[in-house]
Amino acid sequence: MNKIKNFILFLALFFTATIMFTSCGSDDPIDPNPTCTDGILNQDETGVDCGGVCLACPSCTDGIQNQDETGVDCGGSCDLCVVSDCSDGLMNGDETGIDCGGSCDPCVGSTCGDGVQNGGETGIDCGGSCNPCIGSDCSDGIQNGDETGIDCGGSCAGCSTANCSDGIQNGDETGIDCGGSCDPCNLAFSEHITCNINGVPFAANLVSGFDNSTTLEFQSDQSQERQLFFVLPSGIEAGTYNLFDNPGFSARYAKLFDGEFTTETGSMTISSNNTAQSELSGTFEFSAVEYSFGTAVDTVYVTNGSFGVEYF
Repeated sequence: MNKIKNFILFLALFFTATIMFTSCGSDDPIDPNPTCTDGILNQDETGVDCGGVCLACPSCTDGIQNQDETGVDCGGSCDLCVVSDCSDGLMNGDETGIDCGGSCDPCVGSTCGDGVQNGGETGIDCGGSCNPCIGSDCSDGIQNGDETGIDCGGSCAGCSTANCSDGIQNGDETGIDCGGSCDPCNLAFSEHITCNINGVPFAANLVSGFDNSTTLEFQSDQSQERQLFFVLPSGIEAGTYNLFDNPGFSARYAKLFDGEFTTETGSMTISSNNTAQSELSGTFEFSAVEYSFGTAVDTVYVTNGSFGVEYF
């Protein structure tokens, strides 16, 4: 009986020892000194042998073609790589500039002041990495872009050397060889006297002028119901003159078969007195009052006056 009990106790101790040995054993002994090259995710690594105290783990934004990428930071587990070529106007693929560098032709060294459209510039020394190009064209009346004159030079047609006798309206001329820095342009001469009288348009049917070497007088047709008369010094030059209380100058308004009007305010501007052609032109305005026994009974306002007179 004792032999049976001892045998059972022996079996119990044997199985207990076997179980303890199996649970404590391991096929992979623990390395007491982990490293960043042991092929094990340990220490404070965020990936196998990378991150934490090791080098950063590869990513899709590190500027390096690594992991399973098929291009720099693209392909594989990253975003798809953009198909590029060397003439799409974009800096893509492995280009180091717009359509240049990498697998394209080398980028030509450029600056923003070399007078050449190069590098990534979209205009001469502008655009790309330079200052933005200012919108311009060759007909906007402004010197802009790369123009060397108003709407000429640079990428526009060449600028012409302008002068006041080349038979062309150029430079700052406002007419052919006149205006701007040249002599003023003379408008085509026409004989006339026109104005508004109390807001009503008036035009002379006939204009006559006389120069007696002392005074120069001109007037509208005396047969019209309304009439205008002017007296100026002979040889008058371009300028603006007072028509009231100014010796040698006068303006008079009259109505056919009616009383006289006295000018009380007014001025005249002589724009041209061509003594060689005996042609006088300019503008005027004045007001005149009709009196009866010292009392004003009528007032006229002559405005927007213009004249061209050929005198003899």
